[in-house]
Amino acid sequence: MIINENLSAQDKIILSAKEIASRFSSAFIDNLGLVDGENYTFSANLNLSDGVIASVIIFDSDYKIQSGTSTFTAQERNGFTFTYKEGVTSRLACYAGVAGSTNGISASYTEIKLEPGDQMTPYLPHKTNVKDENQDVFIAGGVFQEVYPL
Repeated sequence: MIINENLSAQDKIILSAKEIASRFSSAFIDNLGLVDGENYTFSANLNLSDGVIASVIIFDSDYKIQSGTSTFTAQERNGFTFTYKEGVTSRLACYAGVAGSTNGISASYTEIKLEPGDQMTPYLPHKTNVKDENQDVFIAGGVFQEVYPL
């Protein structure tokens, strides 16, 4: 089984309940060295205080241009594949429920992973979130692969 590297050091987003119709927090992806025109997959576990779905929307850095949207289901690991477009794909806005209907809902997105390609692979923390002594290197398929045990 291939497990892709996690490109995001941000491992969670926690949103407390507020009386705001479009409550969200963002995973910032514009400074991660992503390649223009390449596919990436964002995944996370989702828990909600109310309801069963939440919106994840891709915006530019000013939150004016929307270039993709997905619906995540509570109590599951969810994935969203998108094509990175420099200057357009800058923020993954993770909502506390459906965009426009988040009043009083708290949400937690945990085990966040951003990985290259169009397939969601099992969660792996970003290498900066793993102690050096817990990292190991081994040969797999003729190439060196880094492993970050949980």
